[in-house]
Amino acid sequence: MSEESGEELTMESIYSIYLSMSMTFLEVHQRSPLEVGAIMNALAMTMYRTTLNEEEYERMCQTIYDNRHKIKTINPTAVDETPPPDTILH
Repeated sequence: MSEESGEELTMESIYSIYLSMSMTFLEVHQRSPLEVGAIMNALAMTMYRTTLNEEEYERMCQTIYDNRHKIKTINPTAVDETPPPDTILH
């Protein structure tokens, strides 16, 4: 999937790509879920910090914290599925 192939990269398709890549680290490379999650979280927080102003960044952190109980577990057999609409919090 790429703009070169004429296919649009949607939030859902990017989510599926990251999920597939994460599952590869877990299953093929036998990496810890905590390791993979920590790296993804560090990258996400760095992107938020780089892109957002201070007030927006604080709101993003608060939104993540407020929605922490809405996070679902990963179904390892569903790597190619589209994420449920409430999976992407922000």
